[in-house]
Amino acid sequence: MDDKARNEEIYARYSWYSHAAVCYAYIPEVEDTSNDDECKRKLLGSRWFTSTKTLQEFIAPGNVVFLSAGFTIIGSKNTLAPDLEKATRIPRNVFNLEIPLEDVPVSQRMFWASFRV
Repeated sequence: MDDKARNEEIYARYSWYSHAAVCYAYIPEVEDTSNDDECKRKLLGSRWFTSTKTLQEFIAPGNVVFLSAGFTIIGSKNTLAPDLEKATRIPRNVFNLEIPLEDVPVSQRMFWASFRV
């Protein structure tokens, strides 16, 4: 895929997720457990946070709900905001849509993407 096609795909994906009322992120690395700290640790260490394909899925929708391997709710990007901010290096006022993404410098957005593969 050439750069132009890749950019178009990213834009389309972002646009699609921005219209979602809620996005559910299935995190199979998190097994159902009664230990909230263990769930949170596994969530923040999951591959979901290192994939470039999930960056738009994280930022664009108003709400993202994270689900464990057994489809148990781990939390949302709102309830887990301090931890997600540390894990992603993305300020919560950006991923909670308090600041429009267009107002964030491209260099900052590229910085976030640099931690993903």
